[in-house]
Amino acid sequence: MWAQADAKGGPIDEVNWTSFAMPGDGMAWFVSFAGKRGDEEREVFNQLDSALWQAKRETASWPIRNLFTAMGVGPVEAK
Repeated sequence: MWAQADAKGGPIDEVNWTSFAMPGDGMAWFVSFAGKRGDEEREVFNQLDSALWQAKRETASWPIRNLFTAMGVGPVEAK
């Protein structure tokens, strides 16, 4: 948890949420976000998790090429 006592409008309590999923079929994803502490946090997290699983179920095909490499994201070569 992160707290900022001098925040405008009063103290802020922030909770970091992270979820990893590895269904075992070659797919994997993670979600990470920060939010304020409150009763709705768990519900927001559950809705996001459900939406990601639904997107996986409803996707008929995935790109064949490595999109990370195409976007310049990946291992750095040693010099």
